[in-house]
Amino acid sequence: MRNQANMFKSCFKLIVFIFIILFLNSCKQKGCNDKSALNYSIAAKENDGSCIYCSTTISQNGTNTIYLTDLNTLSAHYNDTVAIFYLTQSTFYHNYHECGIDSTYLYLRIRNIINQGENFFFNFNANSLCDFVRTSMTYVTIPANQITDEILFDMKKFSGCSITGSTPSIFISGRINYQ
Repeated sequence: MRNQANMFKSCFKLIVFIFIILFLNSCKQKGCNDKSALNYSIAAKENDGSCIYCSTTISQNGTNTIYLTDLNTLSAHYNDTVAIFYLTQSTFYHNYHECGIDSTYLYLRIRNIINQGENFFFNFNANSLCDFVRTSMTYVTIPANQITDEILFDMKKFSGCSITGSTPSIFISGRINYQ
């Protein structure tokens, strides 16, 4: 009878041990345990593959090349092409609104194509579809036969705003002074 009692105790201990192991394993909460993920859960002890991450897609909306002709009849460069404006419009799209606000930027480079320095004072004008963060005149000096670094313009409102096509919605206005 003693052997039977010992065997019962041994079986009971084994069952309790298995129950504790199963219970502890079932307490491991699954979820996203990566701190860099949007849906990080501090309670998750085991990663279940559900982590969501931010990603950004960049779409080039268009490019445009504009040749600037000096139409000032009193200028030594009258009716000459004096500069070339290179415009690129890109939009940054985020996969989740928590990752940021979609935004559009206009990148401008200006090439001076004459043998004389140029000072440009210019601004972008646009139709009602476009709105720029920078609204003041931009000033840039370009040595003879040189090209500027990229100048970045942030657009606040850009739905339907375009630098290409038969009716572009962005225009450059300003003046040029020769050095």
